[in-house]
Amino acid sequence: MNPGEPQEAVRFGKLESTDPYRVSKIISSQDSASAELRDRCISLVSSVITGDDSPRISISQDFVLLLLYILRSIDENLLSVRIANMLRDTVQRSVAIGTPEDMESYCSRMGLDMAFDPEIKELLVSIPVFVKYCSRISGFQYRLVSQVLYKGQVILRQDTASHIAREFFAEQFMRLYQSMETQAARKVLTPYSEFISTAKREYAVLRSRSKVDLGNVESAKFPPCILEYIRQVREGVNLPHMARFTMVSFLHKIGMGNPEIMEIFKSAPDFNEKITEYQVNHITGEISGTQYSPPKCAVLQSNHICYKGNDPLCAQEWLKHPLRYYLIKKKPRQKSGN
Repeated sequence: MNPGEPQEAVRFGKLESTDPYRVSKIISSQDSASAELRDRCISLVSSVITGDDSPRISISQDFVLLLLYILRSIDENLLSVRIANMLRDTVQRSVAIGTPEDMESYCSRMGLDMAFDPEIKELLVSIPVFVKYCSRISGFQYRLVSQVLYKGQVILRQDTASHIAREFFAEQFMRLYQSMETQAARKVLTPYSEFISTAKREYAVLRSRSKVDLGNVESAKFPPCILEYIRQVREGVNLPHMARFTMVSFLHKIGMGNPEIMEIFKSAPDFNEKITEYQVNHITGEISGTQYSPPKCAVLQSNHICYKGNDPLCAQEWLKHPLRYYLIKKKPRQKSGN
């Protein structure tokens, strides 16, 4: 890495445990490195709560560990997911700028089995790992059917490898977060109890402002996929691009206004008002001149964002589009005997 380049994530290794003794040492230590680490963690959390632009994040093992304790103490899942996604993006950038050999080493330190084959000079990953993590990424180029196999493994393009590393990190981060107990975390962070209480109050105010009224549309008649997208956004899940496009185009087609659609995305972990406004206005034709329609059910299925479950209407072979689902549900039923 050249001098002056951001030292992003280079010191980061495998997320294995949430060692309270190690966190206590970070909190009580008087050395400048520990003080700077504590300040960076608090600054990051504060900036997300207040909506300020946060600086580029440098990840280290101790930074992630202390951050997990702070987030578990605040105990707001949406906030935790939003910050996990910020760290996830840092991991992706770090992996993407390296050579294939660098990427193998970095992913190995993280606990992700991704091997560089010197014979073909390519990165390889097992099919189960590829399917597990690429299923969360929109785009046909990330489906197994589009990949080239070598000795029973998937040959990875560099952008695909960085996406897999990103999703792997986010899963490990949230797995540890969910495994922690809130009261135990707060006990370790007793010296920061005032900050924890203030952050929790401020975030509760922020959440209360982001509640969305779906207006006159009949949300009870939405297809399962749209209901699931809305639920995930409200719970802080970062939707794939295809799911966002489907939800926006669907809501527009059934009569929801652009301001109401944009309000829904305020709960998204990576919400950016200007970007969201541009994307919504583009999809709905305000700036593109084209009003896009949501994809067919087959497209949602191929991108792993179909959530039909056991819905009887979705099970019908002739039901091939989310809009048709809504129109059928809205259609007045004829009374028998007439």
